[in-house]
Amino acid sequence: MTVPRDVLERCELVTAKWAQLLTAVENQIDEPPAFQAPLESLLKSLVARYPEREDLLTHLGEQYINSQILSDTQLLKQAQEDPSLDERGREILGQWEQTPAFYAVFFITRRLGNSLYEIEDLTRGGRYNLFSPGLQKLQNRRESRAATYIALLVDNGLCLQTASMIHYNRLGIDDFDFMGHIADETLYREKGIDGVFKGYPSLFLTLFNLSEVPSLTLRGVEVVGHLAAIGEPSYPFEAPYWRTVTSGESSQYIFDEASEEMVNTYGDRVFFELPGLFNIRLFNIKGSWYLLTHCQEAFEVFSAMMGYPTLGPQYRLSTAMVLFLEQDGYPMPWSPFLLVESGEDDESEEMEDRSQKVEQLNAFMKEYNDALNEGKSVDKKRLGRQHGISLQDVESLMERLNEVRKSHTWSVPPEEEEYQVSGVWPIPPPALVRHFNNSLVGSLVFFILEGPEGVDRFNAYTQGEWTQRVLADGVAALVEDLFLEEFDYDDSGYSMLNLLLWIVLHKREESVMVRSIAVEGFKLFPYLSLENDFDSFVETFSEGVIKALVATSLLKLKKRPLRAERRRGLFTVQATDLLSSLFSPIPHSV
Repeated sequence: MTVPRDVLERCELVTAKWAQLLTAVENQIDEPPAFQAPLESLLKSLVARYPEREDLLTHLGEQYINSQILSDTQLLKQAQEDPSLDERGREILGQWEQTPAFYAVFFITRRLGNSLYEIEDLTRGGRYNLFSPGLQKLQNRRESRAATYIALLVDNGLCLQTASMIHYNRLGIDDFDFMGHIADETLYREKGIDGVFKGYPSLFLTLFNLSEVPSLTLRGVEVVGHLAAIGEPSYPFEAPYWRTVTSGESSQYIFDEASEEMVNTYGDRVFFELPGLFNIRLFNIKGSWYLLTHCQEAFEVFSAMMGYPTLGPQYRLSTAMVLFLEQDGYPMPWSPFLLVESGEDDESEEMEDRSQKVEQLNAFMKEYNDALNEGKSVDKKRLGRQHGISLQDVESLMERLNEVRKSHTWSVPPEEEEYQVSGVWPIPPPALVRHFNNSLVGSLVFFILEGPEGVDRFNAYTQGEWTQRVLADGVAALVEDLFLEEFDYDDSGYSMLNLLLWIVLHKREESVMVRSIAVEGFKLFPYLSLENDFDSFVETFSEGVIKALVATSLLKLKKRPLRAERRRGLFTVQATDLLSSLFSPIPHSV
């Protein structure tokens, strides 16, 4: 897909004039600017937290300034009189005056062309077209693909463009709603999350931290905060099952231990066994009651226990986000209490001990998984000693992890066994497979040999059909784009394109059946079998192979497949000399 010419020209115009336009607006600012104090506070916080991240200091500083001046209609109106601007420059500023810059929290609904996306605004609703090469780059890595994005946007009259760095995370609408209310309820009610981000730029420090925090599960249970106001419970909160902490007119009740009656009534639950890790509490804040748990099942059980079985959560919250906001001093609904206490008392020591145990478990599981991924043997005694875990617990954890891995393994059905790729080929280990989820652009799996001679050769083989797209983006990006169109740009498309190239390039002297590559894909990427019917997947994969690699002369057919053969992947492909001249597997130990 290509970006419409008028849209591309407008985006290129704004990009080319960007520095000049910003200078014209900045020239209208009073000295010192009205936002000087908050800017200095933001920069001071950045230096304190990330003294070695000068890039972050620059980007977040520029982002804050842009958020102030590009949403000031008076400045934008005055800037149109700048004598250094031509008519096109004034036209762009006029458009910005009509639609001032705003922060959007959004996700991608579909790709429209290179760097052009349809997005949906998560907090305000509505769909828009956004041109952003930066967003395109974020799609090249699985960790930043299909995420929630936050950026300052400007309207160029034909589509939106980014005017700041792009932040990404896995937060949902409840998280941002909670964040807005906690930061400034009045401002959030009047101006939405855009107003809150402009008024509280330090929130981007929290968002920056959250971009690197994965979702957390314990014993297969997703750890997500569930919070709701609740009526006053007629419940005794007896020790030792509950611990009561008071502060002035407020109290909190912390669940510490399950009674026999609880287990008999509600069954064995992981949060009964590990209550501290799921942080189950009720708060009485000057007569207003709240229930907080860190998993859905616990919320359902404890709301019923309190006498409100039909209660639903007001918020489903990222646990990490809640802790970051609390740590940064934002007033939480449960203030004056803290979820993570400071000080030297017994309670804080217990919380620290619990936190340390979680860190030990996470470190153990990471090292064990890494060892499995690298195909290394594991010394159970050493691993236990290193992470402070008993040999019995180590063996139990390893057994559970192995069961999880086994449950996610696809067993080849008898009718597909004959289609497995035959002969010798280097099956990539898990440590390498994780890179198969990423883009060919900047690949860690292949060398991309796109010098002028290679590009000219590609254009000659394809009779110049894609010359302009290759000139703009390169051969790898073109091939990937053609292939991913069949997969709606989801992870499976990236995985299968990398695997396809891996197999045909390692077996370049042979023809390989397309259905066979799909079988190997289901064996190598277990998530495929959880999300796809095999035969339907093969049909999609076959179309991608034909349209992206056969049509571009990178793969050759032994014979043209019939419609049924094409649909079922019952045809063979082989790497051409052109493919071998442009792509080469990076040598790995496999």
